[in-house]
Amino acid sequence: MESLRALLEAGVANAPDKIVLSADGVELTWSGLREQACRVATALVRDGVKPQDRVIYLGKNDPRYFEVLFGCALAGAVLTPLNWRLAPDELAAIIADARAAIAFVDSSVVTSIKSEMNAVVALGPHQSWISHPQWCGPAEDPGVGPEPGHIAFQLYTSGTTGRPKGAMFANGTNLRVLLDDISVEWGFTPDDVSLVALPLFHMGGLAWALASLARGARCIVVRDFEPVGVLNTIQTASVTIAFFVPAMLAAVCSVADVAARKLGLRRVFYSGAPISPIALTKAMAALRCDFIQIYGLTEATGAFAQLPAHEHDPTGPLAHLLLSAGRPYPWVEVRVVSTATGGDVPAGEIGEIWTRSEQNLVGYWNDPEQTARALTPDGWLRTGDRGRIDEDGRIFLV
Repeated sequence: MESLRALLEAGVANAPDKIVLSADGVELTWSGLREQACRVATALVRDGVKPQDRVIYLGKNDPRYFEVLFGCALAGAVLTPLNWRLAPDELAAIIADARAAIAFVDSSVVTSIKSEMNAVVALGPHQSWISHPQWCGPAEDPGVGPEPGHIAFQLYTSGTTGRPKGAMFANGTNLRVLLDDISVEWGFTPDDVSLVALPLFHMGGLAWALASLARGARCIVVRDFEPVGVLNTIQTASVTIAFFVPAMLAAVCSVADVAARKLGLRRVFYSGAPISPIALTKAMAALRCDFIQIYGLTEATGAFAQLPAHEHDPTGPLAHLLLSAGRPYPWVEVRVVSTATGGDVPAGEIGEIWTRSEQNLVGYWNDPEQTARALTPDGWLRTGDRGRIDEDGRIFLV
């Protein structure tokens, strides 16, 4: 699948009545999702949004996020989800940078936006966007097809080295790899129930959800991460596959009765920060399922390397591999580069991890200087992470 439109159309064609998104009593089938997305798309086009215009989403995880995401796709617009925890001045700066004319805002978490936008659609929790008079229109597909190279969504990085930058991800390249290749590596099946607990304004949450949907899994969307509540959801919703950062994983596994609960998990993925072998071993014992580590970053459309379940062996001869981030996917190139010379370091020595594949971002929105710093002319992405590669091709970060 080359695009978000193609993903939506495939879902409707293959399983129109299957519930694919659930949260707090709200459920959406593929056909219901398409109807809502069409209403959003029709209203966007009606109100002057043109192909490749940016549209802001500000809110916690919610099924409405996907209505807007796919609505933007049907209108040819670019969803730009923002971190709702940012201060109003920070949000205003990002909105101005994105040059967005319209924002969808959950007014229960964002009370004010300083901007010059044409429209702000503000709703409380669980209200449908189409219940708003401005957006209550026909469920018609405006028929704006994705063009080659069109941007599908834009995510703002955390800005740890400066102001946040809008990382752009395109149909046909980034989306194809995520929907067709990464989703297979992660092993989703149509029978899976996938926990979407990471924020959807972050690549971790968005890529995980889209990969789940691409393989026909049902997504359980977590609005607020609270360890006992998440564990209850895993149990009551029969979640089979989940993705956590180590801090979330530790919190869930610290719930007093976790080991006594009957859980249906078959796979847990983790990434995003270092985790000690002791903490990992404790989590594996608590959740009693396969564990898989993935390594990547926003600019690489998420993960580009993976440590598989059979290499998680805390007490056996492979125990040392718990310190590894795994091997790159078959279509990904990785090298270790000296920051002093710009050349590759000898095997086993430490340098900066570089990666090259169709997963790499198109560039940063309206920022050629930062794009040139991140991407080399021949397509290598400088990750900023230091590490080494062993004789078997596994990445070890330092």
